[in-house]
Amino acid sequence: MLKKITYALATLSLILVPIIPTQSTMAATAQESVCSGIGLTSAQNNGCKDNADSPTLTSVIHTVINILSYLIGIAAIIMILVGGFKYITAGGESNKITSAKNAIVFALIGLVIASLAQILVRFVLTRTATSTLRETPSSGCDIRLGCKS
Repeated sequence: MLKKITYALATLSLILVPIIPTQSTMAATAQESVCSGIGLTSAQNNGCKDNADSPTLTSVIHTVINILSYLIGIAAIIMILVGGFKYITAGGESNKITSAKNAIVFALIGLVIASLAQILVRFVLTRTATSTLRETPSSGCDIRLGCKS
C-alpha cells in the first residue's frame, strides 16, 4: 500500500513540475541584457550595479559552510552519544572502554577542527571580499560602479 502511494506521488510530481510557470523577462536595451547576463542590474549612469536579490559568491559560500558546520556538529554529537553508550555498556572490559573513550575524544577533536576551519574560511572570505571591492580597474570603469568621467 505504501509503495502505491509513493509511486502515485512520484508520478503526480513528474506531471505537475512542467506545469509550473518559469519567469522570463525581455531586456529593453542592450545594456540591460548585458547587466542581467552577468547577474547585475542596469544603473542610471551607463553601468551595472549589484543586484540585491541575486546571491553573491560569498553568500553562497557562507551558506554552504553553515550547512556543512551543522552536519559536522550533528555527526559529532551522534558520535559522542555512541561513545557514551559504548562506555556505559563496556562492562569493565578495557578494550571496549578504550574504544569508547577514543570515539568521544576523536569526535571532540573533529568538532574543534571543524570550528577552526569555519573561522579560517570566514576570515579569508571577509578579507578577499573587502580587497576585491576596493580594487578598481586601470581604465577607470568598474562593472558595479560604471565609468568615471
